[in-house]
Amino acid sequence: MSSVSETLTNIQNEAAPYIYYTELFLGFIGCSMNILLFSRRQFRTMSISISSVAMWTTLSTGVISCIYTIHYADPSVTSVFYCKFRNYLQIFAYMIMRWSLAFACLDRVALSSSNIRWHSFSKVHVAYRVVAIMIVTWLILPVPSLFYYNIKGPICAAIYNRATQYYHPIFIIITGFIIPVSIMIISAFLIYNNLVKKRKRRQLMNTQQQQQEIRNQTNNQQRKRDRQVLWILLCQSIAYICATIPWLIYLTYSTIAVSVTNKSSERLVIERFAYFLVEPIQYLFPMSSFYLYVMTSSMYRKEFIMLIRSLLPQRWFNNNNNNNRIIPITDSSNKRIVNGPQIQLKTTEEVMNPSENIPTPATGIIIK
Repeated sequence: MSSVSETLTNIQNEAAPYIYYTELFLGFIGCSMNILLFSRRQFRTMSISISSVAMWTTLSTGVISCIYTIHYADPSVTSVFYCKFRNYLQIFAYMIMRWSLAFACLDRVALSSSNIRWHSFSKVHVAYRVVAIMIVTWLILPVPSLFYYNIKGPICAAIYNRATQYYHPIFIIITGFIIPVSIMIISAFLIYNNLVKKRKRRQLMNTQQQQQEIRNQTNNQQRKRDRQVLWILLCQSIAYICATIPWLIYLTYSTIAVSVTNKSSERLVIERFAYFLVEPIQYLFPMSSFYLYVMTSSMYRKEFIMLIRSLLPQRWFNNNNNNNRIIPITDSSNKRIVNGPQIQLKTTEEVMNPSENIPTPATGIIIK
């Protein structure tokens, strides 16, 4: 083995644990927070909530299996069932994640539309039906992978023939990248167009002078929420595209190079190293989705802070409210010490002669 091959192999062996453990730690925290936040009442009707579960499944089937193969023998090269089922489940989770994001964009388009017919598609029962259809569809479409994935030498891979050589990569590229990304980009433009139209209508409605200030404040809040939604969708689409392009490049190359039979050992090492670089990148989007939402949405940040406050003991947040101590006072008439809340009771003379009463800070219950 040449020095280049040895160097690449050593880098792969040394860097793999750090990369996958970091993705597992940050990804599970982020996906768990997403699931908790999207299960709250404010976000429960958002169609994007289903993608959080799909992201968690993607990390479970992908990153955990990669970590297991670092320390133990890879079961995908010893068990045919595991080889087939793992790839089937990965395709299912990936596609549910991608298409739920695309459907979330369409849901925002319908919600921002002023057309009553289009606006009706943003109802909760419609979202439930679409999600159910989407799950059933992607349980069926990856079924062919159960037939052409098998153990091939030291790896679990798609056993290509003339039919599967082009079917699998074209299927993944079209259904996993071209269509979802096109939906995201078109939805972003449609949402922006709808928001511009809504802003113009609000400006035309502000004709009454006495309500101008109140409406301006309402419009500012509405515009802020609209910009937030559009910004989240744009950042989400950009992050998804950046995390998917390297994998598509590798998939295209492997499809073209699958017909090459006389590969040198150095080329095989370089191809394995390229796969090692590309595989963690495809987990970046499910790992970073929570942190992306926190950075781009103030509403999401507020809900996250409220969630943390609800999970932690309330006494941690009530210290500032308990600084007022109850100090015992002595009644000058009968020398009694009375403890109680900071409330001062008036005597009969004070009620009859209010002009003589001088308000003083209350430090206890005064009984005369």
